[in-house]
Amino acid sequence: MSVRLREALREAAAEVPAYPVHDRAVRTARRTRRRTAAVVAAALALVAAVPLTVRGDGRAAPTGAGGAALPDRLGLRRRRQ
Repeated sequence: MSVRLREALREAAAEVPAYPVHDRAVRTARRTRRRTAAVVAAALALVAAVPLTVRGDGRAAPTGAGGAALPDRLGLRRRRQ
């Protein structure tokens, strides 16, 4: 590269406005951090809500007159071969 070409390129580059790379990168990082924090907060809220829904109000399912028991027979049919 000749000296004249190098000087011409530097002059042309000096006229071009600078692009605010750092400012945009900082804004993008902050936005990503906020989104990540929002997702983590939503996930924690869902995890905290699960025990409340699983536990319910403390009532158990009704049992039969003799209490809980297993069936004597299962209603399964054998396949014919």
